[in-house]
Amino acid sequence: MFLFDEFTVLFIGYSIEETEILEHVFRKNLVVSEGRPEARHYRLFPVFSHQGRLFHRLQYYYRNHCNVELINFNKDKNNHRQLVYVIQDWAGRIAVKSPGFSEKAKLIERAFQ
Repeated sequence: MFLFDEFTVLFIGYSIEETEILEHVFRKNLVVSEGRPEARHYRLFPVFSHQGRLFHRLQYYYRNHCNVELINFNKDKNNHRQLVYVIQDWAGRIAVKSPGFSEKAKLIERAFQ
């Protein structure tokens, strides 16, 4: 569970069976801050425009019971292919710097413990 304890995780594209496993992991690693669950994991969630009420209920469930913040994207026009455009947009806006040598060494050491 080192991965979930140490890092913010974004989940993209998985099936119902995997969701059941992930919910167990999320609940086990629940972080509470100021009496409320704190989102440390994120899930890109495809929705059609007519599914707003369903999305808000699922968003509430995942936020309060699984420590996950749902991020919706509309699939009305491109269905699941819209995900490609979402990732391309994010890639242009997110600056990621490579960890230094000492950070890499610490990460490798923790992974072997």
